[in-house]
Parts: sequence; C-alpha cells; structure tokens
Amino acid sequence: DLELSIPADMNLTPVAIASFYDQAATGKIEIVKSDAVNSSALAGAVFEIRAAEDIVRADGSMVALAGETIATVETNEQGKADINGLSLGSGAAHYEVVEVSAPEGYLLEPTPHAVELAYSDQDTPVIHARVEVSNDYTKVDISKADVTDQTEIEGAQLVLLDANGQTIETWTSISDRKSTRLNS
Repeated sequence: DLELSIPADMNLTPVAIASFYDQAATGKIEIVKSDAVNSSALAGAVFEIRAAEDIVRADGSMVALAGETIATVETNEQGKADINGLSLGSGAAHYEVVEVSAPEGYLLEPTPHAVELAYSDQDTPVIHARVEVSNDYTKVDISKADVTDQTEIEGAQLVLLDANGQTIETWTSISDRKSTRLNS
C-alpha cells in the first residue's frame, strides 16, 4: 500500500510518481559428478557452462552469444558444483554443460549436456536444473603377444611400475587370454 498526503491549503495540482522495480527471475544449474562404477562423488571435475544459442533479454540486450562460455566451475568433495544467477533471456535460455577436465584417473566425458532454464511464474525467483554426469575410470589392456602371429605368449612375467619405480601390478600371461586389463 502506498499513501500520499498533500496539504489542502496548498494550491497545487497533485502529481505523484511511484516507481516499482521487479527483480528478473534467474537460473541455477547444479552439476553432480560421480564414479560410473560405484557412484561415489568425484571432486576436481571442471565444467564449462556455455550458451547453446544466443541469449537475449526482453529489451533486446545481448547476454551471451551461442557457444560463449558463461562460467567455469569445479566439483567439490561432494562431487557438486553450482552456477547461480544465470539469465533466462526473454523467458527461456538454453545452456550446455561440458566437462573440460576429468578428475585424475578418470576418462573425460565431453558430451554436452543440454539444459533449458525457462521462466515459471512470478512466485518463482530461481529456476533450478540438475545435471548428473558420471565418469568411468581409466583402463589399460596389456598383452604379451608373438610378433609373427599375434598369439598371447604364455608364461611371460609382466610388471607395471609407477613413475617412481614402485610396482603397481604383476601378472603372468596365459595363452588363452588376449590381454590383461588394468584399472586405474
């Protein structure tokens, strides 16, 4: 309610100007990163949030061009990263969430994940979206094969060492298996 008082003894033409401002609704994207095998949270994954198309406000002003990176975030120890304050453009905006760096020991998952943030109603100031991304760990297949016919050589003693010369894994090759899979 707005109440204005103008004294009656003043010979004025009553004029009142009242200004009201609305806050534009915004968007929030929550990224959840997990291990593809055991669903544990993964910290250290870096994501870019990009405009999937031009994002333009209702007044015609440009927020972002298609393909432009809006934000870069890294997942925390709980495997989560939040991006707040994203523009809804003139009612709806389309973003892409793209992993640009995987946690150590995991494969990069470069597939763009599409997110639409669309205005809901005057009682919803923040539009939420959630993107769940899982990473598989790095795998290496090692084989000791005869160079002439590519058959596995039985009885070869193999040792995998880390950068410091410490043994990671040892095994003996067998003829009925093509390779041995090592998981990082």
